Amino acid sequence: MPGHSTYAAISCIIPTYNRGHLIGEAIKSVLNQDYPEPVEIIVVDDCSTDNTAGFVNSAFPQVRIIKNSRNLGPGHSRNIGSSAATGRYLMFLDSDDTWLPHHVQSLMSLFDAGAMVAYGTALCHDETDCTQFTIPEEGKAPVGWCTDALLGWCHMVPSAFALARNVFEETGGFPHMRFGEDWRFFLKLSRLYQFDFCGTVITRRRLHNGSICASGSIQQRAAKLIRAMLDDVSECCKSPHDDKIVSSLHTHLEHVEKEGHLWETVQDWYMSLKRHALV
Repeated sequence: MPGHSTYAAISCIIPTYNRGHLIGEAIKSVLNQDYPEPVEIIVVDDCSTDNTAGFVNSAFPQVRIIKNSRNLGPGHSRNIGSSAATGRYLMFLDSDDTWLPHHVQSLMSLFDAGAMVAYGTALCHDETDCTQFTIPEEGKAPVGWCTDALLGWCHMVPSAFALARNVFEETGGFPHMRFGEDWRFFLKLSRLYQFDFCGTVITRRRLHNGSICASGSIQQRAAKLIRAMLDDVSECCKSPHDDKIVSSLHTHLEHVEKEGHLWETVQDWYMSLKRHALV
Protein backbone atom coordinates (compact mmCIF):
# COMPACT_ATOMS: atom_id res chain seq x y z
CA MET A 1 0.00 0.00 0.00
CA PRO A 2 1.38 3.48 -0.80
CA GLY A 3 3.19 5.08 2.10
CA HIS A 4 3.02 1.95 4.28
CA SER A 5 6.30 0.82 5.80
CA THR A 6 7.00 -2.80 6.68
CA TYR A 7 7.84 -1.95 10.27
CA ALA A 8 6.88 0.77 12.73
CA ALA A 9 7.91 1.39 16.31
CA ILE A 10 4.38 2.58 17.16
CA SER A 11 1.03 1.55 15.76
CA CYS A 12 -2.25 3.40 16.29
CA ILE A 13 -5.41 1.30 16.04
CA ILE A 14 -8.63 3.18 15.20
CA PRO A 15 -11.86 1.14 15.30
CA THR A 16 -14.74 2.90 13.56
CA TYR A 17 -18.36 2.48 12.64
CA ASN A 18 -20.23 5.07 10.56
CA ARG A 19 -17.88 7.87 11.59
CA GLY A 20 -16.96 9.21 8.15
CA HIS A 21 -17.84 12.70 9.36
CA LEU A 22 -15.51 12.49 12.38
CA ILE A 23 -12.65 10.12 11.62
CA GLY A 24 -10.69 12.68 9.58
CA GLU A 25 -10.03 14.73 12.73
CA ALA A 26 -8.86 11.61 14.56
CA ILE A 27 -6.42 10.64 11.80
CA LYS A 28 -5.08 14.18 11.45
CA SER A 29 -4.36 14.27 15.19
CA VAL A 30 -2.13 11.21 14.80
CA LEU A 31 -0.36 12.61 11.76
CA ASN A 32 0.29 15.90 13.56
CA GLN A 33 2.23 14.46 16.49
CA ASP A 34 5.37 16.18 17.80
CA TYR A 35 7.09 12.79 18.00
CA PRO A 36 9.99 12.52 15.52
CA GLU A 37 9.09 9.07 14.20
CA PRO A 38 6.01 8.31 12.08
CA VAL A 39 3.16 6.33 13.60
CA GLU A 40 1.58 3.46 11.68
CA ILE A 41 -2.19 4.05 11.49
CA ILE A 42 -4.59 1.16 11.07
CA VAL A 43 -8.30 1.89 10.71
CA VAL A 44 -10.63 -1.05 11.30
CA ASP A 45 -13.95 -0.29 9.59
CA ASP A 46 -16.52 -2.28 11.55
CA CYS A 47 -18.87 -2.85 8.61
CA SER A 48 -19.88 0.81 8.27
CA THR A 49 -22.86 1.66 6.08
CA ASP A 50 -21.62 5.17 5.31
CA ASN A 51 -18.58 6.16 3.24
CA THR A 52 -16.03 5.87 6.06
CA ALA A 53 -13.66 3.55 4.18
CA GLY A 54 -13.96 5.49 0.92
CA PHE A 55 -13.25 8.77 2.67
CA VAL A 56 -10.17 7.41 4.46
CA ASN A 57 -8.83 5.83 1.27
CA SER A 58 -9.20 9.09 -0.61
CA ALA A 59 -8.06 11.57 2.05
CA PHE A 60 -5.37 9.49 3.79
CA PRO A 61 -3.78 7.00 1.35
CA GLN A 62 -0.98 6.28 3.84
CA VAL A 63 -3.48 4.76 6.31
CA ARG A 64 -4.12 1.02 6.28
CA ILE A 65 -7.79 0.03 6.25
CA ILE A 66 -9.19 -3.31 7.35
CA LYS A 67 -12.89 -3.89 6.67
CA ASN A 68 -14.81 -6.30 8.87
CA SER A 69 -17.31 -8.49 7.03
CA ARG A 70 -19.81 -7.99 9.85
CA ASN A 71 -20.20 -5.62 12.79
CA LEU A 72 -18.10 -6.99 15.65
CA GLY A 73 -17.83 -4.08 18.10
CA PRO A 74 -14.89 -1.89 19.16
CA GLY A 75 -13.01 -4.42 21.28
CA HIS A 76 -12.93 -7.12 18.62
CA SER A 77 -11.99 -4.49 16.03
CA ARG A 78 -9.06 -3.33 18.16
CA ASN A 79 -7.88 -6.93 18.35
CA ILE A 80 -8.06 -7.30 14.58
CA GLY A 81 -6.12 -4.08 14.06
CA SER A 82 -3.52 -5.05 16.65
CA SER A 83 -2.95 -8.40 14.94
CA ALA A 84 -2.22 -6.58 11.68
CA ALA A 85 -0.02 -3.92 13.28
CA THR A 86 3.76 -3.98 13.00
CA GLY A 87 4.58 -1.69 15.92
CA ARG A 88 6.42 -2.67 19.04
CA TYR A 89 4.01 -0.43 20.96
CA LEU A 90 0.25 -0.31 20.43
CA MET A 91 -1.78 2.85 20.99
CA PHE A 92 -5.52 3.20 20.52
CA LEU A 93 -7.80 5.99 19.34
CA ASP A 94 -11.57 5.91 19.00
CA SER A 95 -12.72 7.54 15.79
CA ASP A 96 -14.64 10.34 17.54
CA ASP A 97 -11.66 11.28 19.75
CA THR A 98 -8.40 13.11 19.00
CA TRP A 99 -4.85 13.05 20.33
CA LEU A 100 -3.12 16.21 21.47
CA PRO A 101 0.22 16.88 19.69
CA HIS A 102 2.32 15.62 22.63
CA HIS A 103 0.32 12.38 23.08
CA VAL A 104 2.88 9.96 21.62
CA GLN A 105 5.89 11.69 23.14
CA SER A 106 4.31 11.65 26.61
CA LEU A 107 3.61 7.93 26.49
CA MET A 108 6.87 6.99 24.80
CA SER A 109 8.86 8.76 27.51
CA LEU A 110 7.37 6.23 29.95
CA PHE A 111 8.15 3.28 27.69
CA ASP A 112 11.71 4.55 27.22
CA ALA A 113 12.01 4.49 31.02
CA GLY A 114 10.92 0.86 31.18
CA ALA A 115 7.12 0.94 31.32
CA MET A 116 5.11 -1.89 29.78
CA VAL A 117 1.67 -0.29 30.19
CA ALA A 118 1.10 3.47 30.12
CA TYR A 119 -1.77 5.93 30.02
CA GLY A 120 -2.59 9.61 30.35
CA THR A 121 -5.55 11.86 31.02
CA ALA A 122 -8.47 12.32 28.62
CA LEU A 123 -10.34 15.62 28.65
CA CYS A 124 -13.95 14.69 27.98
CA HIS A 125 -16.34 17.08 26.25
CA ASP A 126 -19.90 15.91 26.96
CA GLU A 127 -22.02 17.37 24.18
CA THR A 128 -25.21 15.93 25.69
CA ASP A 129 -25.15 18.38 28.61
CA CYS A 130 -22.34 20.82 27.66
CA THR A 131 -20.01 19.79 30.50
CA GLN A 132 -16.33 18.86 30.73
CA PHE A 133 -14.53 16.41 32.99
CA THR A 134 -11.35 14.35 32.95
CA ILE A 135 -10.67 10.64 33.08
CA PRO A 136 -9.02 9.93 35.42
CA GLU A 137 -10.39 12.58 37.74
CA GLU A 138 -7.61 14.73 39.20
CA GLY A 139 -5.92 12.87 42.04
CA LYS A 140 -7.60 9.55 41.15
CA ALA A 141 -5.07 8.12 38.69
CA PRO A 142 -3.94 4.65 39.79
CA VAL A 143 -0.30 3.69 39.24
CA GLY A 144 1.66 0.51 39.85
CA TRP A 145 -0.49 -2.49 40.71
CA CYS A 146 -3.95 -1.11 39.97
CA THR A 147 -6.38 -3.99 40.42
CA ASP A 148 -8.02 -2.65 43.58
CA ALA A 149 -8.46 0.82 42.07
CA LEU A 150 -9.90 -0.61 38.85
CA LEU A 151 -12.46 -2.66 40.75
CA GLY A 152 -14.11 0.56 41.86
CA TRP A 153 -14.06 2.32 38.51
CA CYS A 154 -12.41 2.35 35.09
CA HIS A 155 -9.99 5.27 35.51
CA MET A 156 -8.71 5.24 31.93
CA VAL A 157 -9.97 5.17 28.35
CA PRO A 158 -8.56 3.39 25.28
CA SER A 159 -7.83 6.67 23.46
CA ALA A 160 -5.33 7.63 26.17
CA PHE A 161 -3.84 4.17 26.67
CA ALA A 162 -0.87 2.24 25.26
CA LEU A 163 1.08 -0.93 25.92
CA ALA A 164 3.90 -3.04 24.60
CA ARG A 165 2.82 -5.40 21.86
CA ASN A 166 4.00 -8.52 23.68
CA VAL A 167 1.93 -7.52 26.71
CA PHE A 168 -1.17 -7.18 24.54
CA GLU A 169 -0.57 -10.61 23.03
CA GLU A 170 -0.05 -12.18 26.45
CA THR A 171 -3.42 -10.94 27.71
CA GLY A 172 -5.31 -12.10 24.63
CA GLY A 173 -6.68 -8.68 23.79
CA PHE A 174 -10.07 -7.12 24.46
CA PRO A 175 -13.03 -9.38 25.31
CA HIS A 176 -15.71 -9.69 22.65
CA MET A 177 -18.45 -7.55 24.14
CA ARG A 178 -19.83 -4.18 23.04
CA PHE A 179 -19.96 -2.31 26.36
CA GLY A 180 -17.25 -2.19 28.99
CA GLU A 181 -14.81 -4.35 27.04
CA ASP A 182 -12.09 -1.82 27.86
CA TRP A 183 -12.72 -2.02 31.62
CA ARG A 184 -12.57 -5.82 31.59
CA PHE A 185 -9.35 -5.68 29.56
CA PHE A 186 -7.71 -3.14 31.89
CA LEU A 187 -8.73 -5.16 34.94
CA LYS A 188 -7.27 -8.37 33.52
CA LEU A 189 -4.10 -6.52 32.53
CA SER A 190 -3.76 -5.02 36.02
CA ARG A 191 -3.36 -8.48 37.53
CA LEU A 192 -0.31 -9.11 35.35
CA TYR A 193 1.47 -5.75 34.95
CA GLN A 194 2.03 -2.45 36.69
CA PHE A 195 0.61 0.70 35.08
CA ASP A 196 2.53 3.95 34.51
CA PHE A 197 0.81 7.34 34.23
CA CYS A 198 2.18 10.37 32.40
CA GLY A 199 0.20 12.90 34.46
CA THR A 200 -0.95 15.22 31.66
CA VAL A 201 -3.96 15.60 29.36
CA ILE A 202 -3.02 13.83 26.13
CA THR A 203 -6.42 13.12 24.55
CA ARG A 204 -9.64 14.96 23.79
CA ARG A 205 -12.65 12.67 24.11
CA ARG A 206 -16.00 13.54 22.59
CA LEU A 207 -19.23 12.25 24.13
CA HIS A 208 -22.29 12.71 21.96
CA ASN A 209 -25.64 11.09 21.26
CA GLY A 210 -23.93 8.46 19.12
CA SER A 211 -21.43 7.50 21.83
CA ILE A 212 -21.72 4.10 23.51
CA CYS A 213 -21.09 5.79 26.88
CA ALA A 214 -23.84 8.39 26.40
CA SER A 215 -26.60 6.42 24.73
CA GLY A 216 -28.97 5.88 27.67
CA SER A 217 -30.22 2.59 29.17
CA ILE A 218 -27.04 2.15 31.18
CA GLN A 219 -28.41 -0.12 33.92
CA GLN A 220 -28.84 -3.35 31.96
CA ARG A 221 -25.49 -3.04 30.24
CA ALA A 222 -23.72 -2.09 33.48
CA ALA A 223 -25.15 -5.10 35.31
CA LYS A 224 -24.09 -7.42 32.47
CA LEU A 225 -20.58 -5.95 32.60
CA ILE A 226 -20.18 -6.37 36.37
CA ARG A 227 -21.40 -9.98 36.13
CA ALA A 228 -18.82 -10.64 33.41
CA MET A 229 -16.11 -9.14 35.62
CA LEU A 230 -17.25 -11.41 38.46
CA ASP A 231 -16.88 -14.40 36.15
CA ASP A 232 -13.39 -13.23 35.17
CA VAL A 233 -12.26 -12.96 38.78
CA SER A 234 -13.98 -16.15 39.95
CA GLU A 235 -12.13 -18.16 37.30
CA CYS A 236 -8.77 -17.25 38.81
CA CYS A 237 -9.51 -16.88 42.55
CA LYS A 238 -6.50 -18.21 44.45
CA SER A 239 -6.19 -16.10 47.61
CA PRO A 240 -8.23 -14.44 50.37
CA HIS A 241 -7.68 -11.14 48.52
CA ASP A 242 -9.56 -12.57 45.55
CA ASP A 243 -12.52 -13.23 47.85
CA LYS A 244 -12.39 -9.53 48.78
CA ILE A 245 -12.43 -8.63 45.10
CA VAL A 246 -15.52 -10.76 44.52
CA SER A 247 -17.24 -9.13 47.51
CA SER A 248 -16.43 -5.66 46.16
CA LEU A 249 -17.90 -6.50 42.76
CA HIS A 250 -21.07 -7.89 44.36
CA THR A 251 -21.48 -4.59 46.23
CA HIS A 252 -21.06 -2.72 42.97
CA LEU A 253 -23.64 -4.94 41.26
CA GLU A 254 -26.15 -4.31 44.05
CA HIS A 255 -25.71 -0.58 43.55
CA VAL A 256 -26.22 -0.89 39.79
CA GLU A 257 -29.43 -2.85 40.33
CA LYS A 258 -30.70 -0.30 42.87
CA GLU A 259 -29.72 3.01 41.25
CA GLY A 260 -28.99 2.23 37.60
CA HIS A 261 -32.46 3.06 36.29
CA LEU A 262 -31.62 6.72 36.96
CA TRP A 263 -28.52 6.81 34.71
CA GLU A 264 -28.44 8.01 31.12
CA THR A 265 -24.64 8.12 30.69
CA VAL A 266 -21.61 6.34 32.10
CA GLN A 267 -20.70 9.62 33.83
CA ASP A 268 -24.05 9.44 35.67
CA TRP A 269 -22.99 5.99 36.87
CA TYR A 270 -19.64 7.32 38.13
CA MET A 271 -21.19 10.30 39.94
CA SER A 272 -23.67 7.98 41.64
CA LEU A 273 -20.81 5.83 42.91
CA LYS A 274 -19.10 8.96 44.24
CA ARG A 275 -22.21 10.13 46.09
CA HIS A 276 -22.42 6.77 47.84
CA ALA A 277 -18.67 6.68 48.62
CA LEU A 278 -18.18 3.57 46.48
CA VAL A 279 -15.32 4.99 44.45
